[in-house]
Amino acid sequence: MSIWQLKTRNIALSVTKWGMATVLFLSSNADGAPVINASASSYDFGCHGSTETISFPFNIKNLGDEKLVVTGIRCPTGMVATLSSTNIEPNAAAILQISVQLSGRSGPQRQSLTLYCNDPKTPSLKLDVYGMVFLVGRMPDDKILATESAVTMNATNAPVLFCENPLYNFGVVDGRGTNVCHVYVVANKGHSTLEILETRSCCGSEVSIDKKVLLFGESANLKVIIDVRGRKGRIDKAIYIRTSDPQNRYYRFVIQGAIN
Repeated sequence: MSIWQLKTRNIALSVTKWGMATVLFLSSNADGAPVINASASSYDFGCHGSTETISFPFNIKNLGDEKLVVTGIRCPTGMVATLSSTNIEPNAAAILQISVQLSGRSGPQRQSLTLYCNDPKTPSLKLDVYGMVFLVGRMPDDKILATESAVTMNATNAPVLFCENPLYNFGVVDGRGTNVCHVYVVANKGHSTLEILETRSCCGSEVSIDKKVLLFGESANLKVIIDVRGRKGRIDKAIYIRTSDPQNRYYRFVIQGAIN
């Protein structure tokens, strides 16, 4: 048996001789193609007020050995994406700058944008953007507004929200079960009354707190329940509370794990 091979930039030609027979193999050479890669598949912009416009970057790199050409970008309403270069050489990168207008929004947000390119294996690349938006100026009553103003003016006497571990990983659970439950303990480590003004949870989860006014040294239980029935794969859920702590107006808790 003898083997003879010829490789061009895009084609691999192999000639194999078995006794009196000669067999030709013609195949695509995967080395001659662009490969699109993003620094992350998603971006969590955290918690912001409804009057803000947020901006953040993705790093888009070409891991192949042919030029990567981005032919188009599709964005949802309220989002603008700008790519520093649409022609990316091998081992080079471009910055994809994202801007999201939060005006008129409230609650959990999740949007996706798509890049189209000449990568034969990934002609379209989807990136997710998510976070929480609170309505700016939304107060339960004048008493809370006055409390917050006073705290801002005198930070030394301000309430201080404290949670020892705002991240909880429940590990791996069976999707045939009913729910996952966790209780976060939040406390007031400051020198004045802490007000829990609002709680928000993402789709598929419920949140409740047993006390909304905490004096110095007092604590409250923030209970989160996630329905896992019929779900599979990894989940990350964010829970937000709005408080009178001037350094933690919006505080984020995360519950994550896997469902099999």
